[in-house]
Amino acid sequence: PHCELAGVKDDNCTHMTCERCCGRWCYFCGKKEEDLDDDDGYPNLSEHNNEWESNINHCPMYLYKVHVFDNRWPADDSDCLEFFHRCQILRNLYDILESIGEESLDELNDRFGIIDACGYSIDDIKNEENRILIKYT
Repeated sequence: PHCELAGVKDDNCTHMTCERCCGRWCYFCGKKEEDLDDDDGYPNLSEHNNEWESNINHCPMYLYKVHVFDNRWPADDSDCLEFFHRCQILRNLYDILESIGEESLDELNDRFGIIDACGYSIDDIKNEENRILIKYT
Protein backbone atom coordinates (compact mmCIF):
# COMPACT_ATOMS: atom_id res chain seq x y z
CA PRO A 1 0.00 0.00 0.00
CA HIS A 2 2.89 2.41 0.48
CA CYS A 3 4.79 1.98 -2.77
CA GLU A 4 2.02 0.27 -4.78
CA LEU A 5 4.00 -2.98 -5.18
CA ALA A 6 1.56 -5.89 -5.29
CA GLY A 7 1.75 -8.37 -2.43
CA VAL A 8 1.02 -12.09 -2.45
CA LYS A 9 -0.67 -13.75 0.52
CA ASP A 10 0.78 -17.06 1.68
CA ASP A 11 -0.55 -19.57 4.23
CA ASN A 12 0.54 -17.46 7.16
CA CYS A 13 -1.23 -14.63 8.95
CA THR A 14 -2.92 -11.61 7.38
CA HIS A 15 -0.07 -9.27 8.35
CA MET A 16 1.80 -8.16 5.25
CA THR A 17 5.16 -6.41 4.90
CA CYS A 18 6.42 -4.97 1.64
CA GLU A 19 9.95 -6.05 0.77
CA ARG A 20 10.55 -2.79 -1.10
CA CYS A 21 9.34 -0.08 1.29
CA CYS A 22 8.86 -2.14 4.50
CA GLY A 23 5.29 -0.84 4.75
CA ARG A 24 2.99 -3.02 6.85
CA TRP A 25 -0.70 -3.61 6.20
CA CYS A 26 -3.60 -5.94 6.86
CA TYR A 27 -4.29 -8.21 3.88
CA PHE A 28 -7.91 -8.65 4.93
CA CYS A 29 -8.99 -4.99 5.01
CA GLY A 30 -6.08 -3.41 3.14
CA LYS A 31 -5.44 -0.74 5.78
CA LYS A 32 -1.91 0.45 6.43
CA GLU A 33 -0.70 -0.25 9.95
CA GLU A 34 -0.48 3.46 10.78
CA ASP A 35 -4.10 3.97 9.69
CA LEU A 36 -5.53 1.36 12.06
CA ASP A 37 -7.71 2.52 14.96
CA ASP A 38 -6.02 1.94 18.27
CA ASP A 39 -6.91 2.88 21.82
CA ASP A 40 -3.38 3.74 22.93
CA GLY A 41 -2.44 5.83 19.90
CA TYR A 42 0.14 3.29 18.69
CA PRO A 43 -1.59 1.20 16.04
CA ASN A 44 -0.22 -2.24 15.32
CA LEU A 45 -1.42 -5.18 13.30
CA SER A 46 -1.55 -7.64 16.20
CA GLU A 47 -3.98 -5.48 18.17
CA HIS A 48 -5.98 -5.03 14.96
CA ASN A 49 -6.72 -8.77 15.14
CA ASN A 50 -7.98 -8.76 18.72
CA GLU A 51 -11.69 -9.53 19.14
CA TRP A 52 -12.35 -9.63 15.38
CA GLU A 53 -15.25 -12.02 16.05
CA SER A 54 -17.23 -9.22 17.70
CA ASN A 55 -15.66 -6.05 16.29
CA ILE A 56 -16.33 -5.36 12.61
CA ASN A 57 -13.42 -2.88 12.58
CA HIS A 58 -10.95 -5.64 13.38
CA CYS A 59 -9.81 -8.46 11.09
CA PRO A 60 -8.93 -12.11 11.63
CA MET A 61 -5.24 -12.95 11.86
CA TYR A 62 -5.73 -16.25 10.03
CA LEU A 63 -8.27 -16.80 7.28
CA TYR A 64 -8.82 -20.46 8.18
CA LYS A 65 -10.21 -19.46 11.59
CA VAL A 66 -13.16 -17.59 10.08
CA HIS A 67 -15.07 -20.82 9.31
CA VAL A 68 -15.65 -21.39 13.03
CA PHE A 69 -17.52 -18.10 13.16
CA ASP A 70 -19.01 -17.99 9.63
CA ASN A 71 -19.80 -21.40 8.11
CA ARG A 72 -19.65 -20.05 4.54
CA TRP A 73 -15.88 -20.05 4.86
CA PRO A 74 -13.90 -23.25 4.24
CA ALA A 75 -11.53 -24.67 6.87
CA ASP A 76 -8.50 -25.03 4.57
CA ASP A 77 -6.30 -21.93 4.28
CA SER A 78 -5.84 -22.07 0.51
CA ASP A 79 -9.61 -22.54 0.05
CA CYS A 80 -10.13 -19.58 2.40
CA LEU A 81 -7.86 -17.45 0.26
CA GLU A 82 -9.90 -18.41 -2.80
CA PHE A 83 -13.15 -17.55 -0.97
CA PHE A 84 -11.67 -14.22 0.15
CA HIS A 85 -10.58 -13.33 -3.38
CA ARG A 86 -13.99 -14.32 -4.74
CA CYS A 87 -15.69 -11.92 -2.31
CA GLN A 88 -13.22 -9.16 -3.13
CA ILE A 89 -13.68 -9.60 -6.89
CA LEU A 90 -17.46 -9.52 -6.53
CA ARG A 91 -17.23 -6.42 -4.33
CA ASN A 92 -15.06 -4.67 -6.92
CA LEU A 93 -17.38 -5.70 -9.76
CA TYR A 94 -20.35 -4.42 -7.76
CA ASP A 95 -18.60 -1.08 -7.24
CA ILE A 96 -18.15 -0.84 -11.01
CA LEU A 97 -21.80 -1.81 -11.55
CA GLU A 98 -22.90 0.92 -9.15
CA SER A 99 -20.55 3.44 -10.72
CA ILE A 100 -21.47 2.97 -14.39
CA GLY A 101 -24.91 1.34 -14.14
CA GLU A 102 -26.17 -2.03 -15.29
CA GLU A 103 -26.98 -0.85 -18.81
CA SER A 104 -23.41 0.34 -19.40
CA LEU A 105 -22.00 -2.84 -17.89
CA ASP A 106 -24.24 -4.90 -20.20
CA GLU A 107 -22.98 -2.87 -23.18
CA LEU A 108 -19.37 -3.48 -22.17
CA ASN A 109 -20.11 -7.16 -21.78
CA ASP A 110 -21.81 -7.32 -25.18
CA ARG A 111 -18.85 -5.64 -26.83
CA PHE A 112 -15.91 -7.14 -24.92
CA GLY A 113 -17.35 -10.11 -22.99
CA ILE A 114 -15.91 -8.82 -19.72
CA ILE A 115 -18.58 -10.32 -17.46
CA ASP A 116 -18.93 -13.55 -19.45
CA ALA A 117 -15.15 -14.08 -19.21
CA CYS A 118 -14.83 -13.30 -15.50
CA GLY A 119 -16.69 -16.38 -14.29
CA TYR A 120 -19.43 -14.47 -12.47
CA SER A 121 -22.89 -13.50 -13.59
CA ILE A 122 -24.65 -10.18 -13.08
CA ASP A 123 -26.81 -11.99 -10.51
CA ASP A 124 -23.66 -13.11 -8.65
CA ILE A 125 -22.44 -9.52 -8.64
CA LYS A 126 -25.76 -8.13 -7.40
CA ASN A 127 -26.19 -10.74 -4.67
CA GLU A 128 -25.15 -8.98 -1.47
CA GLU A 129 -24.51 -12.34 0.23
CA ASN A 130 -21.61 -12.92 -2.16
CA ARG A 131 -19.96 -9.63 -1.18
CA ILE A 132 -20.04 -10.03 2.60
CA LEU A 133 -16.64 -11.04 3.92
CA ILE A 134 -17.76 -12.07 7.41
CA LYS A 135 -21.34 -12.47 8.54
CA TYR A 136 -21.72 -10.90 11.95
CA THR A 137 -24.95 -12.24 13.41
